[in-house]
Amino acid sequence: MIDLKRLWIMKIKPTGGIDSFDFCRRRKVIGFGWGVENLSKNASFLDYVSAAKAKFKRGRGLTRLLNDFGNIVDNPSDHLIWVYDQRQKVYYLCVPTGEYHYNRDKKHETAKIVNTMKCEFHRIGFREIVPKAIVNGFAPKFTLREVDDEDALTTTKCLLAIIKKNETPHGES
Repeated sequence: MIDLKRLWIMKIKPTGGIDSFDFCRRRKVIGFGWGVENLSKNASFLDYVSAAKAKFKRGRGLTRLLNDFGNIVDNPSDHLIWVYDQRQKVYYLCVPTGEYHYNRDKKHETAKIVNTMKCEFHRIGFREIVPKAIVNGFAPKFTLREVDDEDALTTTKCLLAIIKKNETPHGES
């Protein structure tokens, strides 16, 4: 079975002018906002963290997000991330590849996704086939949160193993 250690839920919320989830899925990235001015497009995640902490001094939610996202950036092969397409009501399993990028161009700003990490998106389907801990985990308000549930982790690993076994060389799974 696939050796992953941590399981996450990440909310990618649609915004007014653009479907942020579709934006991420098409670009094969997960991400979040909290942009800062004067940061290079080639900035590392550590560069971003320093700038964000200076700008958003009282952001406890941001501090948690930075720590958690940093864990994924540092060791992408240890993590799997569940995301949910709110418009289609479909769950996806994301496998991070570890390529972090900061981008504040107009499209990223509109989508409110300026901090991104490359990942594979795998369409799982509707809530009936998703572990209950994952479905229930989308209720809290956090953008990114760890799922500490051994059954959910085991089920997720099994789903990914099935996907990988049946993957075709072309097209989205």
